[in-house]
Amino acid sequence: MTYEELRKCKLTNGEDIFLFQDRLPKIKTLTSLFFIDLKTSNNAKCSQDKVKYLDQVKQIVEENQLSENVIFSSGDPEL
Repeated sequence: MTYEELRKCKLTNGEDIFLFQDRLPKIKTLTSLFFIDLKTSNNAKCSQDKVKYLDQVKQIVEENQLSENVIFSSGDPEL
């Protein structure tokens, strides 16, 4: 999903969705262990390739050298 596509998706309260890669450098200065709860959407405007989505998240975590500090979770059984 491109950033432009993501910008069309809003949280249920109307707020924008932040880019993970923009927030992770700040987050890693605040804690040594954190959980990443992966969300998916049934909204047609927000369709995604779930395997590609997971791979992208894992890549960002690895690029920030946090593989040992992250616990992934998701309510989506496909992830």
